[in-house]
Amino acid sequence: MNEINSQYGSKIWDTILNMPFTRERKSKIELVLYSELIPDLYMSGLVPQLYLSAVQSTKHCLEGGMDESVIYSFSIMGLYLGEQGKFEQAFRYEDLARDLCEKHPNTFGATRGMNGVVWCNMHSRSHPEEVVDYCLKAIQCGKNCGDLYNAGLSYGPLMWNLQVQGADLSAVEEYAEECFKFSKRYHLSFSVALAEAMRAGWIEPMKTNRQPVNMEEKIRKWNENNHISAAGSYYVHMALAHYYFGEHEKATQYLLEVNRYLGGLTDNVLKRQWHVFLVLNAISLYEKRNTHKSKQDLLNYIQPIIKKVETWARLGPLLKPYLAFIYAETYRITGEFKTTRSFYLDAIALADQQQYTLLEGHLNECMGKLFMDAGMGTARVYFAEAARLYKKCNANRKEILLIENYPDYFQEEIPAHIPVEVEPAGYTLPSLDVDYLMKSSLAISAEINPEVLLKKIMNVVIEASGAQHGYLLIEEDGSLIVRAESHIMEKKMVRTVKYKLKHAKNLCKAIVRYVRRIRKNVILNNASKKGEFKDNPEVQAMQLRSVLCLPLIKQSRLIGILYLENRLSDSVFTSERTEVTELLTSQAAISLENAHLLYEMKQAEQALRESEEKLAGIVDSVTDFMAMIDEEFNIVWANDLTGELFDSDFIGRKCYAVFYGQDKFCKNCVVKKCFKDGKVHKTETELVGAGGHRLTFSNTASVAARYEDDSPKMVLELFHDITDHRRAENQLKESLKEKEVLLKEIHHRVKNNLQVVSSLFNLQSGYVKDERDLEIFKESQNRVRSMSLIHEKLYQSEDMARVDFAGYTRNLTSHLLHSYALYPADITVDIEVSDVFLSIDLAIPCGLIINELVSNCLKHAFPKDTKGNRICVKLWSDKKIAVKETQADNRCTFIVGDNGIGLGKDLDFRDTKTLGLQLVMTLVKQIKGEIEVNGSGGTEFKIIFGLPEM
Repeated sequence: MNEINSQYGSKIWDTILNMPFTRERKSKIELVLYSELIPDLYMSGLVPQLYLSAVQSTKHCLEGGMDESVIYSFSIMGLYLGEQGKFEQAFRYEDLARDLCEKHPNTFGATRGMNGVVWCNMHSRSHPEEVVDYCLKAIQCGKNCGDLYNAGLSYGPLMWNLQVQGADLSAVEEYAEECFKFSKRYHLSFSVALAEAMRAGWIEPMKTNRQPVNMEEKIRKWNENNHISAAGSYYVHMALAHYYFGEHEKATQYLLEVNRYLGGLTDNVLKRQWHVFLVLNAISLYEKRNTHKSKQDLLNYIQPIIKKVETWARLGPLLKPYLAFIYAETYRITGEFKTTRSFYLDAIALADQQQYTLLEGHLNECMGKLFMDAGMGTARVYFAEAARLYKKCNANRKEILLIENYPDYFQEEIPAHIPVEVEPAGYTLPSLDVDYLMKSSLAISAEINPEVLLKKIMNVVIEASGAQHGYLLIEEDGSLIVRAESHIMEKKMVRTVKYKLKHAKNLCKAIVRYVRRIRKNVILNNASKKGEFKDNPEVQAMQLRSVLCLPLIKQSRLIGILYLENRLSDSVFTSERTEVTELLTSQAAISLENAHLLYEMKQAEQALRESEEKLAGIVDSVTDFMAMIDEEFNIVWANDLTGELFDSDFIGRKCYAVFYGQDKFCKNCVVKKCFKDGKVHKTETELVGAGGHRLTFSNTASVAARYEDDSPKMVLELFHDITDHRRAENQLKESLKEKEVLLKEIHHRVKNNLQVVSSLFNLQSGYVKDERDLEIFKESQNRVRSMSLIHEKLYQSEDMARVDFAGYTRNLTSHLLHSYALYPADITVDIEVSDVFLSIDLAIPCGLIINELVSNCLKHAFPKDTKGNRICVKLWSDKKIAVKETQADNRCTFIVGDNGIGLGKDLDFRDTKTLGLQLVMTLVKQIKGEIEVNGSGGTEFKIIFGLPEM
């Protein structure tokens, strides 16, 4: 196989499809041998030899030996790839086989190819009806070309797919009989066995008057003759029949026997159906406490099988209704009533859509039992629908057993009635045509379509009563509505209509209203001549004669009114006819009510389905992981994303075991808290997904469903993946940390470089002799030091963007005192600085200003040998005060003053020649501040500047 793929790749199929036939005799003979061998290997269950022969035949064909007899090999190649899960490639081989069969019709090769397709491939993507149609074509193809052996074999999947769909059990019997006679006639032992297996395993067990068939001797012969597929078919169908009749222990015996014959079934439709009923039967046995000690044991057994069925169901429609049934049954034992009901409704809808009539009937029966166990009256509707469907598909034994098992739901309700014209005292019940009455009642009771039911009721009562005209009125929203009318002289004798009673023209509204009011029968033998309505204008205008008007009552509730009349004769409505009509109307009342309930139920189901679809759409659009948790901390539902994350079967398992791999509650369990107080709880958590990846989630738990006492019943746990967010946050923190280290290093180096400059000034000053020049060097050195101190403060600070100016000011003034060789005994420095933090853009100019002003005080403010010398430095900030030329919300004020000799009177500090004050003015302008000088009692410089928000 690998050799074929590596040599031809994706060109295999086109190469074969367009390849001319070989003329070499040796190749033809070899391919014919393969085409004869492969069907026998398949039917005998010799799977390894089968696949080897198919691969060798395909390889031989690709090497230039194409012949129509090789087509069968391609269907086996598709089977081989399908069992490996390589479905796309398998479908390519199926399509190739079908294309070649169509290209070479009515040949031995086409017959075998078509037989291979219906046995091995077609059920994956096709509906059973399509498989049946193709089987019939294969049989006809075989008959046309004389390949009777393969024509007979095609009856097998024909019967099986008819059974899978279950639309008509009599059709299965007819084709089994046809297969048996055809195969007997031409001595085709294998297909005879297929027909006999179908008869004994399915057809007879489903009959009312079934005759059990002893199959021991036949199965022994089949085993001897390697008729493995026939034996496997018999055991599968016996298991199915026993399951449908509730005989689950017997079903188990036959299901286990199938294991011996799986080789002969390979991957055909029966093997897949066998997997379905392994699950369904295991659930039923669990309920009877016959297998599986716990619910978890059961789930551990069935979940791997369900996964297989899910894989097959994704390929095509054939198994979808059965999978929906499995879901409904699984939730019946693990979920709550509403969820189970919803799944059953989905299963019923799918079965109806696919026309799986037997399965749909069984699903309705299961639904009825579900409602019955829940104490709900609507169980009757589902049992009635099940009976109708069993009748429709000729599952007579199922119908009878249903009525026997639930007799209370099939009893007729007959309303009480008192005729207006009382019969004589000697009256006895007339002789009724019971056969006619039963048939008519069944005709009415079997119908659930409202429009058809109305017509049937009118047809039956007109025929039974001898009426000439009839009207059926239904009570709707407090009004009587004419819904059907019948006139025997018209071409369309019965028609459905819809108009109010007040708009009716050809019936007596007074009689109808009277019957509605008193809820009793009115029988008039000659209405216009005698009786209480003879003077009524409507009666006289229409010259009414025989009239019968009856109320339709069910459980004391008026459903409608039946109005019948005959204007040609008197006394048409005899006692016998009236009695029959009354009985039929009582059945009509029940059927109308049931039809109405069923209509409302379907409307409700449709609304529920639409609501669920919308909800499912919303859920599917949510990108978070969601799980529903019950009171026992079991996961009862989860969205698809959660399933993908954990890649395991976790429904029914404990949440802490699935999410955290623990055997007990988490320490900070939000679900537990939510069940305790009913509030929303959040936390952050880490989970390990299926791939071993550790993910971070924001975890929220909230109440999803409550009991009547408002206590939590279900909790929805939602996991929002914040892994990327946390990773980005951590990366950002690391990046900021790196930048902080880098920035500190820069400030440190700038401080060191400025320190070097200061040291150079210091060294150079040792060579300066002039006092004035030495003073300039010292001033420059202090200015450099003031800037260096800023950078020193920054790299020592935790906040790299701002400088703690209070600490800076103290350090700077202390340095200046030391620089000018002054001591606290000579000058006292008062520093009043609030907690002000300045950016580097403000800190450097402000530091230089303080340096200049404090230096100026130290050099010029105090004459020699004076006492009580003081310098003050103050700094504070005020909010919400506008500052000139700034848009800042805060303003900062700092003052540098002394109690020295003050500035000279003629000194204009704004226009001075000294470098220090010039520098101060320039720096104040740079920070967009204002400066004021107070010269009384010393000198005080007051500077105000804006302090932007940081």
